Amino acid sequence: MRLILRNKMHSNDKMLKRNHRISENIFFGEPVAKVAKKYGLTRERCMNILHSYCFNKERDVYKGLIKPGGSLPKLEELREYAEEFLYDDSNEPLTRNSQIWKVREFSIKILNALELSKIRTVEELLNSDITVLKRMPMIGKLSIKRIENFIEQNRHLLIQE
Repeated sequence: MRLILRNKMHSNDKMLKRNHRISENIFFGEPVAKVAKKYGLTRERCMNILHSYCFNKERDVYKGLIKPGGSLPKLEELREYAEEFLYDDSNEPLTRNSQIWKVREFSIKILNALELSKIRTVEELLNSDITVLKRMPMIGKLSIKRIENFIEQNRHLLIQE
C-alpha cells in the first residue's frame, strides 16, 4: 500500500512539473498550438491546464481576473500576471498569515473543504475548533488526522511574529 501511495505522489509531482512547464511555455509566448503538439495534448487541454495552474498558484489574483458572469480571463490578461503565477514559493516558510492553499501537506479535497468552511489562512486553521472541523462536509477520518497533525506541528506559528 505504501509503495502505491509513493508512486501516486511521484506521478503527481511529475504532473505538476509538466503543468508548470506547459504554463511557462505559454506565458513566455510560445503559441498554444505548438505547446499542445509538443506535449501531445489538444489546444483546449493546454488552456485548461494553464487556467488550473494559475488558479492553484495565485487564487486571489486569478479570481480577480474572472469577469462578471463567470467568464475566464483571456490569455493576454493571464500573461500580465505571469511573474506572480510562475513565482516558486515552495521554499518559503509558512507563516500564520499564509494562505491555506500554500500548505503542501493537504490534498485538494481538504483545501476545498477548508475554503468552503471559510478557513483561508493558516492562522484561521490553527485557531479552529477540531470538533467543528470534524463536522465539515467532505472530510473523512484520514483528512481529519492530516489536519490534526498539521495543527500539532505548526502551533508555534501562533506565537511567532
